[in-house]
Amino acid sequence: MEPIELHTKTLLLVEDDQLLALHTTTILEQNGFTTLHADSGEAAVAKARHNPEIDLVLMDIDLGSGIDGTEAARRILRSRELPIVFLTSHQEQEYVASVERITRYGYVRKDSGEFVLIQSIKMAFELFAAHQQTRANERRLAHIIDDAPIGIYRSWSTGTYEAMNHEMARILGFASPDEAIRHYHDIAAQVYADPAERDKLLAELRRDGTVRDFSMKAVRADGETAFLRVSTRLLDEDPRRGLLMSGFIVDETEQKTAELERRRSQEFLRGVIDALPENIAVLDRHGMIIAVNESWRCFARDNGLSWQDCGIGRSYIETIESAVGPSLEGAEEAAEGLRRLLAGSNEVISLEYPCHSPEEQRWFLMEATRFDTAEGTHIVVAHINITHRKLAERRLETVLEDKQRLMDEFTHRVKNNLKDDALGEAADLSDLRSYVRAIALMHDKLAELGSDGLMPFEKYARDLLTGVVSRHAGRPVEAVCHAPGIELPADTALNLGLIISELATNALKHGFDDTTPLRIEVSLTYSPGSEQYTLVVSNTGRPIPEALDLEHASGLGLQLVSAFVSKLRGSMRVTKQPQPTFTIEFPSPSAQRPPALRSGTQNPSSSRDDARRS
Repeated sequence: MEPIELHTKTLLLVEDDQLLALHTTTILEQNGFTTLHADSGEAAVAKARHNPEIDLVLMDIDLGSGIDGTEAARRILRSRELPIVFLTSHQEQEYVASVERITRYGYVRKDSGEFVLIQSIKMAFELFAAHQQTRANERRLAHIIDDAPIGIYRSWSTGTYEAMNHEMARILGFASPDEAIRHYHDIAAQVYADPAERDKLLAELRRDGTVRDFSMKAVRADGETAFLRVSTRLLDEDPRRGLLMSGFIVDETEQKTAELERRRSQEFLRGVIDALPENIAVLDRHGMIIAVNESWRCFARDNGLSWQDCGIGRSYIETIESAVGPSLEGAEEAAEGLRRLLAGSNEVISLEYPCHSPEEQRWFLMEATRFDTAEGTHIVVAHINITHRKLAERRLETVLEDKQRLMDEFTHRVKNNLKDDALGEAADLSDLRSYVRAIALMHDKLAELGSDGLMPFEKYARDLLTGVVSRHAGRPVEAVCHAPGIELPADTALNLGLIISELATNALKHGFDDTTPLRIEVSLTYSPGSEQYTLVVSNTGRPIPEALDLEHASGLGLQLVSAFVSKLRGSMRVTKQPQPTFTIEFPSPSAQRPPALRSGTQNPSSSRDDARRS
């Protein structure tokens, strides 16, 4: 604190005794003070209010008529802050007490002498300066506290706030601290989302005296939830009001909300990726696996992979480069493509490769794309199971091979039909036309195959049978077909179609008389228990003669039917009476895999090597 320059100070002397006032004024001016005089309490109040140059008041307590010195001092202090030193000839305790209740800057007896008077004035100035400094510091501290970006408070454990800053009021949802303080009477119930958290905080405070970084959920005045971090310490304890504590609160609602939103976003994206049927892995800029989806994890578990966390933390490029046996196919090409992506290429890597297991043949399509983030380059690798497509392609290849074989049969058939009388009556080509119809219709249906390579059989058979009977000259023929909901591979459907075509053509040529209504009926049923299909083809008309040996028939048509039944690995029985009925049973196509595919040609270790590439 800087030294006080007394010669710059102006004093107001309040004294009703004129001689004493003159004597005191002389002493003050000799010590460098500028002195003003008032002879009554009312005059002193007026001068103090209207003269801002007055720095201190020397106030006599007894001022005769009118207000006394203590009342004049009270009125002066209501309008401005000044140090007031009382002058009196009294020394009784009640006088001292009455002065102390007003101000504590000094009490001087009039007969104390010049030294005591001047030192009392100096001490009053020093006390006043110290008080002013303290008040300035308090105001600055109050501004700092009020402008602080964290909530600061004092509260009682009985449930009320004693004080708080503006940020604390804002956190709780109020416009001002006074409004918030008036509102709360039960902090545990009104502030805490879970009142038990308040009990926990108070228990820690009683035990340790301080609590740091206590996380809680609060309820704002508008009912919204806030996430707060509390630090507090114990100040005092009162028998009636409980514990007095002070502390600060940091509002983490924005950060917590952002964190929850980020977590929800991550969970949503994780859910989307996990819902994809493809096996997906994400690689970092070094080619290390940093994330995989649920399909990838299931594939790893189902195929007995020993990877920790399904490969996370492993080098994917090194893994595919270490492939052996059948897995080697395409591994070098895949590794080179991934390196190009990591080097900055924006191409899409696409590669088909086999990944067989002992139980089944499998093929996958690997597709890899690059994307960049703030953390650097990343690659998404997706493995798509294309086994159904591959198997469908193989079935189509089988169909084409069957077509070629059948065309050879048809060529032979044409020769047999034409050589009988090439120059005579026209040859009978109805069965040949039926075969061509069956294959042509199959060609149309191949374009309608689903992704699983299966064909709805009932529509194919109905269209085929309708085409056969529509060419019958004479009476109309009713064609009925039942195979509800049954789907078959194309090659199986074609073999059944050729059987139906042959038997229907044969019935139209030889099975009907002139009186019986013409009807051809086809039905296909499936028995899940035995995994067997049953095809029944029947027609009205003449029964088959009992003497006819169908097992050793010389006709090419029945020989072809027998050949098609054998290709289906099935069996056929014929009911001759009362109407011709052909019953053909054959196993489900899924049970007709070649033995090599059922037993497996690889050992389990090589299967795991294959599987790890997807």
